[in-house]
Amino acid sequence: MASIFTVICSDWILFGNVLYNYDAIALDTTRICQIPYDQLEMLGSSNPLLQKRIISLLSGKMHQINNLLLDSRYLSADKRLLLFLKSLCERNLVHTRNGKGKFHLPMSKSDIASYLGIRSESLSRILANLQKQGVIRNRFRHIEIHDMDAAMQLICKP
Repeated sequence: MASIFTVICSDWILFGNVLYNYDAIALDTTRICQIPYDQLEMLGSSNPLLQKRIISLLSGKMHQINNLLLDSRYLSADKRLLLFLKSLCERNLVHTRNGKGKFHLPMSKSDIASYLGIRSESLSRILANLQKQGVIRNRFRHIEIHDMDAAMQLICKP
């Protein structure tokens, strides 16, 4: 049950009969579980631990969105990319061993560039530079982070 709520709460949770002016495209195999709000409210009131978990997940998502907005405004393109790769590791539950982790990119590199607010050419250049520095290995849509500590140091470097 926790993994279902993690997916729902970490990506989308919609309340009420609100119409949204945008679409969502699943980037990977996706499961959707619809729970009417009144039933969710009833579940929360009868199970305080569940209610606390949902609130915690929503709060975490709000914090993540706030950080994303700040990062996109103040960080350089290479730092934004490194944070994006780090979040993919965390989101995909990639367990790093000895500071390493590998995963499949869930979207095209042009979509990643658009998401990060940079040009595709800049993304390719940044990936090539990170590979040259030995921080990552970039093969098509597969990324291997060789040294997570080095990646984090690059993010924190002024």
